[in-house]
Amino acid sequence: MIREARDRQGFFHWPLAFPEVWREGRGGFDVVLANPPWEKLKPEKHNYYALYRPGLKGIREAAERERIMAQMDAKGSPAAVAYEAAVEDYEGRRAYFSRVGDYRLSGSKGDLDLFKAFGERFLGLARDNGSVGCVLPRQLLTGPSSSVLRRGYLTGNVPLAVDVIENKGRWAFENVDGRYTILLVALARREPTGRDRIRVAGPIRSQEELSSAAQSRIEWSLADLAHGSETLDVPLIGDREMGRVFSAMLHHPRFGDDIQTSWRALPRREVHGTHDRSLLESDSPDSWEVWTGGSFDRYRPGAGRPLFLADPELLKQFLQTQRLTSRTVWNEFPRDVVSNERTLPILRARIAFRDVSRSTDSRTMRACLIPPYTGTMEAAPVLNWLRGDAVDEAYTLGVLCSLPLDWFVRRRVEAHVKIGILNMLPIPREPRQENRIANLAARLSCIDDRYADFAREVGVEFGPLPPGERSDMEAEIDALVAHAYGLSENDLRVIFRDFTERAVPPAYRDRVVEHYRAAS
Repeated sequence: MIREARDRQGFFHWPLAFPEVWREGRGGFDVVLANPPWEKLKPEKHNYYALYRPGLKGIREAAERERIMAQMDAKGSPAAVAYEAAVEDYEGRRAYFSRVGDYRLSGSKGDLDLFKAFGERFLGLARDNGSVGCVLPRQLLTGPSSSVLRRGYLTGNVPLAVDVIENKGRWAFENVDGRYTILLVALARREPTGRDRIRVAGPIRSQEELSSAAQSRIEWSLADLAHGSETLDVPLIGDREMGRVFSAMLHHPRFGDDIQTSWRALPRREVHGTHDRSLLESDSPDSWEVWTGGSFDRYRPGAGRPLFLADPELLKQFLQTQRLTSRTVWNEFPRDVVSNERTLPILRARIAFRDVSRSTDSRTMRACLIPPYTGTMEAAPVLNWLRGDAVDEAYTLGVLCSLPLDWFVRRRVEAHVKIGILNMLPIPREPRQENRIANLAARLSCIDDRYADFAREVGVEFGPLPPGERSDMEAEIDALVAHAYGLSENDLRVIFRDFTERAVPPAYRDRVVEHYRAAS
């Protein structure tokens, strides 16, 4: 049995393979240079079913793929057995990489990423006072899923340089998707001191920029990183001017901080496409839509058609059961509110935001006021309000959809705007122009009579707006939010540099500056 496990897993024992490297008093390599695999080990169900049904992976709609896989199960296809065996094997590996001594930094939560296991192994292969140079994904720098490994890299070693490569056009790595951001990490295997600094350059977009990275690196202390993030997230700051803007915004309260101001919102996911599948198969004409992230954009509900429908009574019952059994978000709410089904958030307009979004997209933070009686999938978390009214909600939406906040988010995000990232975003509290920002954001959002109640609560009209008027209102929000963050006109121009002219046209930039000056 042991031999079978050895042959299946391909065990490799470094001290036995390189005894001269692990001889007494040495304990590892002087230098470790590596480029590990980045795959997630978790098996994807449709990949296994596609082995028995060619073309399945090419079907884009998840609901149609699920229907075909259910038909295959009914006909006795061996796909289910193959998939279940793969899941069992994965869970065994995940348990090993989450708890065993040499792999304590991979983390016990989330899917198992190979880069984490390899990244931890590199640290163990280098001797004390040795060096490690490796290629890793941007996830090492940001997000809760990599927080344990990141803390190991930053607090137990001294990163000498972290160069962040934006691989658009595949100029640096031919075989890596151009949408990915890649890290070149060099670190010394020794305990850091209070004088050590973490030097980061990027995003780097060309060979020329890479050659001059040493002159553009921005230095962070562990104290700096701890102030901005409990998980020591490392922001991507292109140059020192951008660093100054980032620092100005960083010192505002974070979204998730409970600082006893007028409002507090708690983000939460509602319906899961796999675990709650039975909810999403209604064919009743009275069904409620259940939106994904692609169903909306900034101030634009219904930008994409919904893929799922749910029976209203079943959906309400499901969401109410979630509230009553919650040990996290709903635990903070008064029990008389949670127990009353008439207070379910789905019965009123509320904010949702896209989880799937990249720092290289035209806009990264995409939030929207979705209409009442609309559910959301896991990739579109919603905000639940412990304190605050519709004005607070509209103001928060305006900040989330603003250009300055989007610029800040791009410093943190690779491919997902996770709830943990949202909770760390700085949000100005009670600025001078709060009501004006709220009114503008509410008017942009209330596009028809579905939003009549919300519009009345804020004190604005509802209905469609001409495109030119919409654009001017968005520009005014951007300018007012810049003031709320304490940014200068030059800071705004630094922010503009991060966006293409297609994403933020020159005429729009001019309008933002005009509104900024008018509000000064």
